[in-house]
Amino acid sequence: TDKAVVRESLLAAEQNRILTIGETAGFTQMGGIINFFNEKGNLRFEVNLDAAGRAGLELGSQVLMSAEIIREDRRRP
Repeated sequence: TDKAVVRESLLAAEQNRILTIGETAGFTQMGGIINFFNEKGNLRFEVNLDAAGRAGLELGSQVLMSAEIIREDRRRP
C-alpha cells in the first residue's frame, strides 16, 4: 500500500539523517518530520519532534513556535 511505501522510505531516510517533508495525512504520525496541511484556507504545518530527534536534527525555536507539535504513539508498529 501507499502507507507501507511511505513508512519504508521514512525508515531509510531516518538512518541517513534526512529532513523528511510531506503533505499527506498521517505523514508525521508515520515518522515524517514536517507535514504541511490546509486548515480553513490557511497553510499550516506540523512537526514530529521524536522523528527529528532520531534523525539527529534540531529545529529552531522560530520554526517550532509556528508549528503544531506531534508526539508519536509509542505503541505504533
